[in-house]
Amino acid sequence: MHDYIQWLFPLPEPSSANPHAPVLSKHDIEVFRDSRHLRKKLVQSLEMMLRFYGLELGGPPGSPIVSVAQSYPALRAQWLRAFNHNYLRITRILRSLTILGEQPYARSLLRCLEQIYAENRQVIGDESIAYWRAAVNEG
Repeated sequence: MHDYIQWLFPLPEPSSANPHAPVLSKHDIEVFRDSRHLRKKLVQSLEMMLRFYGLELGGPPGSPIVSVAQSYPALRAQWLRAFNHNYLRITRILRSLTILGEQPYARSLLRCLEQIYAENRQVIGDESIAYWRAAVNEG
């Protein structure tokens, strides 16, 4: 996950963790927003990452709902720890979804994360939730 998260969820600035990762131009962003195919691939990347976090995507088309999955209790230990890089990855996911035109998915993921935060405030911390909220609100 250290090398490919930047490829799954590209951003308009270089990655400090992966110098070979793509950097989105304004044109790239416009093309992405206009391409149903590219946005579908982005949502598939989201679904893969949600499985890693023990979350799942549901809801009708156009109204996505991210919620904890049955696997959450077993998988939360691998990412729900203080001061770990998964919180940075979540920020990247939220920003990429927002920038590339999939704001409903970003907002739904944020709602789920806010519920997790409410139960794990001391582990996630105020700084991480602030970054997550800012990532969704920038679009």
